[in-house]
Amino acid sequence: MLAVFNRPAADEVGPYDAPAALPHSPGIPAGVVDDVVVCPWNDADALRSVSDAHRGEIAAVICEPIVTNNACTMPRPGYLETLREGCTRRGLLLIFDEVCTGFRTGPGGAQGLFGVLPDLAVYSKALGGGLPIAAFAGRGDVMVRIADNQVEHGGTYNASPLCATAALVTLTELADPAVTARIDASGRRVMEAIRRASRDHGVPCAVQGVGAMFQVVFSADGAPTRQYRDTFALDHRRFDAFQHALLQRGVHLSGHGLACWFISSALTDQDLDHTCAAVEEAFAAIR
Repeated sequence: MLAVFNRPAADEVGPYDAPAALPHSPGIPAGVVDDVVVCPWNDADALRSVSDAHRGEIAAVICEPIVTNNACTMPRPGYLETLREGCTRRGLLLIFDEVCTGFRTGPGGAQGLFGVLPDLAVYSKALGGGLPIAAFAGRGDVMVRIADNQVEHGGTYNASPLCATAALVTLTELADPAVTARIDASGRRVMEAIRRASRDHGVPCAVQGVGAMFQVVFSADGAPTRQYRDTFALDHRRFDAFQHALLQRGVHLSGHGLACWFISSALTDQDLDHTCAAVEEAFAAIR
């Protein structure tokens, strides 16, 4: 469960240089939220300022390497490297939340995509191919604390044979370069269809993400989002109209404009033809 809400309203988010830490849901104790310091994403200067202001108080830094639930906001070039360098220099653990990016963006997840290694990483979703399973991995000197029983890790449903088998089959499939290449190519084909329809019909938008997972955001100037506050200025009504127009044409995507399109290896060329045609018609309907 998330301890801190990742999509606060504009009047709740707090000042830019000190974003508010809000509970993700009722029932989360204030003490848990108070243990979290929120830092603006994609801002290396803000990262340094927050780290310096809380020197000696921070144990770890956790983030999504691609901010999936903020409209698939991508890291600026060099930002993850800055994050890695800062954590190493200060002796902090860097944790990547790869629940969404893990194995979707390739066998190495976002770590392989960007070439930045965290100290710990968490996985789920794509890992089980539809069955419930989660996992975490990390540096040997960190993980050995579990093996030595210095840190407790137990669970009633750990090592479920059914879920473990599903994960093994899924990972074996995704280890095939042809499979991940097809996922990427399929997604990029849809992304380009959206960009083309946007240009042809004069509807400004940005398509951001990677082939396996992406989102379209309707910004006034067609610029991508760089951090959460950018989402306040998006045309959410236009996204709703776009989503409804696609649904009318047999293409279902998440109704939440800050979620993502996820591409399946099971999509056929016929599926992609239908989706791209629906995108063209949807933009014609919402212009």
